[in-house]
Amino acid sequence: MNKVLQPSWICGVLPALFTLVILLTGCAPQPPVKPSISEQALQHNFNGVRATLDSDFVYARQQFDLSQQLYASIEENEGRLLPLLNLSRLERRLGLLEAATEHSDLALRLTGVAPAEELAFEKALILLQQGELSQAANWAEKALAWSTPDQRSRNWNLLGRIALEIGDLTTAQKCVNAALTAKPPITAIEQANSLRLQGQIFLQQKNLQQAEIAFKQALELDKQQELGSRMAADLEGLADISLQGQNRVAAAAFLQRALNLRIYNHDVSGACEVFVRLKPLCQAPDSCGDLFFELQKRLQCD
Repeated sequence: MNKVLQPSWICGVLPALFTLVILLTGCAPQPPVKPSISEQALQHNFNGVRATLDSDFVYARQQFDLSQQLYASIEENEGRLLPLLNLSRLERRLGLLEAATEHSDLALRLTGVAPAEELAFEKALILLQQGELSQAANWAEKALAWSTPDQRSRNWNLLGRIALEIGDLTTAQKCVNAALTAKPPITAIEQANSLRLQGQIFLQQKNLQQAEIAFKQALELDKQQELGSRMAADLEGLADISLQGQNRVAAAAFLQRALNLRIYNHDVSGACEVFVRLKPLCQAPDSCGDLFFELQKRLQCD
């Protein structure tokens, strides 16, 4: 006959069962904690940076915009500045200058928060690309005045670029010299920018030999830094030298290399500009090979 449990046994078993239930409940996975708005905004900005590196520019713009809107929803102006600057930089590089202006101006209105040099530098680049040279020079001078020592070389280079566009070779040369001798020592990236600018100055002075040396030195530095778009700019300078020397074959070869770099770095507007320059050098099908016709299809340039 089976023994019937006595009440005292039940009293001893029940606490153990309750303890086991509590322990098991404690081991259950907890629901995830929802990230704060600031954390969400930071993640969207990070997503935008990663998408930019992956050349997914549409998604990058969406992520930067989401980030700045989330920061705006809690009046976190300091955090909002970064995605706004990222938006402006990306849109400028894509040739979306109206949108870049809108976002840079919005960042400028965040008074007391924005790092002045960063915004002035970006504003000057947008105006330079728009051809507003006088205003670009004013903002570049502000960027230089507000810069820290390690930012001065890039601001001197920017002022030199603007002076070159204006046609003031004397000022452009002074800016190159200032960039190359700034303290602390110039970075490899800015040294390449200075050398490229120096090559353009020599080119306008018809000093083709020195221009070639400067562009080749810039190309070597840019290659070491793996900066494809800047390598393309160096090659375009070497093509200009070849054209001035009436060497159309060499010019076409340099431009083909520059075109490839623009395409592989997803610089469509830059690639189209190179394509337009290359086109008259490649009238015969064999002069530039099948590359010419393939690129015409891919770029859909006029």
